[in-house]
Amino acid sequence: MAFELDIVKWLQSFSNGFLDMFFEIITEFGDEIIFIAIAASLYWLVNKQFGYKLMMFFLHGIALNSLFKAFFNNPIKKSPSSTGSGMN
Repeated sequence: MAFELDIVKWLQSFSNGFLDMFFEIITEFGDEIIFIAIAASLYWLVNKQFGYKLMMFFLHGIALNSLFKAFFNNPIKKSPSSTGSGMN
């Protein structure tokens, strides 16, 4: 757990306004609604077979993600020095 926290703190040391905004935008592209809109647009406007495969890939990914979460069930534990935000 301490090693994972060290990695997160190291990554957060690179934080600045530009990178924060850039990665917030990148994070939004991982949202289900954005992905469904892109896959639906590809299906209707570009190539039905590719759009269908992309959507199936996405749905299988959701299923696998849920299975892994249920299997590993690794709850996030707060350190005793935590102030509520999870990071110090």
